Amino acid sequence: MPSHNPLVSIILPTRNGERFLDQALDCVFRQDHSPYELLVIDDHSTDRSVEIAGKRPGVRFLPNPGRGVGCAWNAGIRAASGPLIAFFAQDDLWPPDKLSRQVACLSEQPDADYCVTCSHTFLEPGDSPPAGCRTERLGRDDFALLMEALMVRRPVFDRIGGFDEALTSGQDLDWFSRASDAGLVMARLNEVLLRRRIHSANSTFDPRMAREGNLNLLKIARASILRKQQRPDAE
Repeated sequence: MPSHNPLVSIILPTRNGERFLDQALDCVFRQDHSPYELLVIDDHSTDRSVEIAGKRPGVRFLPNPGRGVGCAWNAGIRAASGPLIAFFAQDDLWPPDKLSRQVACLSEQPDADYCVTCSHTFLEPGDSPPAGCRTERLGRDDFALLMEALMVRRPVFDRIGGFDEALTSGQDLDWFSRASDAGLVMARLNEVLLRRRIHSANSTFDPRMAREGNLNLLKIARASILRKQQRPDAE
């Protein structure tokens, strides 16, 4: 039987995140689940991110061996010790029971491979929405396939692999697509356990990344179609 208090490995990539990183670290250290480990993967920051993370006891700090969030996630997975893995972002927020609620969900649903929660999207006070932001989503609670809302059993990565480092964006969507195509079981937790912060420096809305993102979405969709066509049950 799995332990009721399994070690949860938290992977937190950071790149020039000094503005909000302290708040993210506070969210981790306030979690009411124990034990957990925190792996901060620095993606070649040029600000005070390394200094901020280094001052916190209990942080396992690793440099990103490549570049980009996909590579950082993969580095964290390789270094993780826990049977359960969660992902966090330098500019988002978790309530203190985020980990414990997902651990309980997976314990209650032993056939589930991973658990995803709902999120609340908010605009940082004093900031203007970045270009490309869908402002109608601000202030809403949604179920969304976001890494920061995910907790996954470690063997899943042995089954379907990690994140595609060749993609410049959409690595999370590609992973969720592969998980679905492989028939993995998702537990849906209809609770808001992620507060997703939108601010003026969100890289997600950078116009260049948005253009690349559209191309990557096409690649991801095509790859999913091919996988489904190659399944033994495909007609």
